[in-house]
Amino acid sequence: MASKNLFQNIVTGALLACAAMVAVSMVHREFFTPAQDGILTGQHVANWKDLAANRTPATGTAASPVTILDFSDYECPFCKSLEGKLRTLAAQQPGVIKIVRYEFPLTLAHPHAYEAALAGKCAAKQGVVGAFQTVVYQNNAKLGTLNWRDLAASAQVPNLDQFASCIAQKELASEVDADMAQGQRLGFTSTPMLVINGDVVSGDQSKETLAALVKRYAKG
Repeated sequence: MASKNLFQNIVTGALLACAAMVAVSMVHREFFTPAQDGILTGQHVANWKDLAANRTPATGTAASPVTILDFSDYECPFCKSLEGKLRTLAAQQPGVIKIVRYEFPLTLAHPHAYEAALAGKCAAKQGVVGAFQTVVYQNNAKLGTLNWRDLAASAQVPNLDQFASCIAQKELASEVDADMAQGQRLGFTSTPMLVINGDVVSGDQSKETLAALVKRYAKG
């Protein structure tokens, strides 16, 4: 009889503990901000406005209240996932989000990422930023087998000869290298990495999380 009561007490205690954990979890999700929930790394980039200046954004304008520095790799599947969600969110809130890309190819893991970054710079030189990024991400599993000129044509890069020459001559390699060096100075070692109004967010995030972050920073 005593052993039966002991067993019942143990089961009851375990159930109460589980109920308490569920309750705490629900309160945590309901009331804690993204920063408190571990989404933000705690790192703040003080000169984020300078890093966003004098660069053609993929979306948004200088007046956009939310600036996202996107340190990304064209061959990274998580970058592709995040890119799609960011673009959708930006389209749903016109003028709110400015996305500024920094090339951060992980060359040891992704053999075609550096050339893709170079191609992105060459397209941006002709004023084609967001459209080219979208086309490359749509085909990122096939990089190395596709012709850059064809991708540029799909993105409506105006001067394809100039674009092809820019890649062949590696005219903007110094800009790619400068982007990579900037990411390294910030301590980044993986992709994707975002800097949202100065605060660093690591890794792919859900649509809901990104929307909550944008809402938070748009309020100022």
